[in-house]
Amino acid sequence: MDEDQGLILPDGCMRTGPLQGLPQLLRSQGVNPQQVLKKLGIDQELFAGPDRVIPMQDLGRLLRYGVDQSGCCHIGLLQCCNVGLSSMSMIEQLVLSGGTLGGALVRLVDHLWLQNRGDLLILSEQGDSLLLGFMVNTPGVQATSQFEDGAIAIALNILRQFLGSGWSPQAVTFAHGPPRENKPYQDFFRCDLRFNAEITGLLFSRSLLSVPLRPKASNALTRVERSSSLPLTDAVRRMIPKMLLDRNCTQDVAARRLGMQKRTLIRRLRGEGASFRDLVEEIRYLRAQQLLLNTQLSITEIAAILNYSELSAFTRAFRRWSGRAPGDWRN
Repeated sequence: MDEDQGLILPDGCMRTGPLQGLPQLLRSQGVNPQQVLKKLGIDQELFAGPDRVIPMQDLGRLLRYGVDQSGCCHIGLLQCCNVGLSSMSMIEQLVLSGGTLGGALVRLVDHLWLQNRGDLLILSEQGDSLLLGFMVNTPGVQATSQFEDGAIAIALNILRQFLGSGWSPQAVTFAHGPPRENKPYQDFFRCDLRFNAEITGLLFSRSLLSVPLRPKASNALTRVERSSSLPLTDAVRRMIPKMLLDRNCTQDVAARRLGMQKRTLIRRLRGEGASFRDLVEEIRYLRAQQLLLNTQLSITEIAAILNYSELSAFTRAFRRWSGRAPGDWRN
């Protein structure tokens, strides 16, 4: 197999670097990790090295079981509160060589798929602030709020690596309701916590993008930067959540961001057996399920988040996707 092909993960999978120590964490919460892993059919050797690969759906089942058995609803936060960029061996040097904080974050967002092909990061303008947001982008994954809490903890640790351990964002948003225990969140994030948001993310000043980073050279950069790109269908799928968040989700915008004509985008997607409309519907359905399940947002609010101008249009779409109205599905 070509060396660069080994960089590309199977769809819906992630490298286990950020998960080292998860079995020990489960044990500390009163859960026997060996028994749980055997029960769920997950190889415990997956947690024996940072570049092992685990399907997101398997990890979701493990996190859900851990939460249910331990009664601890912030396992994701506990697992990742001491995890940072060094856990991402595939892209660490690339991010460190970003030149400025803005350059580092762009590299992190653009190359996360080399580390994790089941989730995505979004960098979005929010007035005078920026949002570094995270979402699970794989259908059928349980315990998505645990993934989101853990990922945004890692994102904060990366920013503190560059800005100092005492730095805190303006606010942290969570696409789930308030936890039973708020103190672990307040102690770690040390800022305004906003639950029942449309996306889990860190809000911080745009002025920080120009903060210079210490130069970091590595021979590994060339290999990662020239690594085979994702299929166009996957690249577009990863763009859609940001376009929905920006309230600007059109085929013209997607083509412009990809540097191609709209007709070229249509033709190439068709060649991969996909269409822009179908990909948007796929992401809308995935996001609708997550928001209905994890937040107390009203159905009208969720419809607006997904760029529906009318509640009736969202209701019809959700019924087409699931066979049920969104309120019935939530209940």
